[in-house]
Amino acid sequence: MKTKSEVFEVLKEIKRKCVPEHHFELKNLNIKLNAAIEKFNRMIQNLSVMNNIHNEQDTKMKSEMNQFYLNLKSQINQQSNDQSLMIKTLQEEIKSNKKIINELIANQSHEIEKSSEFQKFSSFITQQEPTFFFIALPSICLLTFFNIIMIYFCCYRKSKRNSFQRRARPVIV
Repeated sequence: MKTKSEVFEVLKEIKRKCVPEHHFELKNLNIKLNAAIEKFNRMIQNLSVMNNIHNEQDTKMKSEMNQFYLNLKSQINQQSNDQSLMIKTLQEEIKSNKKIINELIANQSHEIEKSSEFQKFSSFITQQEPTFFFIALPSICLLTFFNIIMIYFCCYRKSKRNSFQRRARPVIV
């Protein structure tokens, strides 16, 4: 495409070369050329206006995107800082709770060992252990076995008795 000044130069050259007999045709061409130049100028103006609008929208969009990005980045940083702080406090609480639990367990175990009832019970078990395993345990097992057998036979007899009573008797007519 030619610029505006180049188009005017071409028009001037055409006017110089034209002879008077072609003056009418030249006038028509000149009018058409001027109309084309006006259209071309309007197109250039429209393009420049559209370019300016596009540039403004671009800069506005870029600034909004940058602002959004910065806000998002700051929110993410804030959340990560909050989470890391929470994790640190939770870790400290867990450590302190572990220390307290270990101290409580240690104190309880010392108290249990020191208590007289525990010592009496442990001495009783150590003294009675052979008697319990060799005499009491087998007798408990035998009693349990005999009780199970007795319960089985009682239930079996009842079920037999009930089955005879349920059976239909023949009717004699």
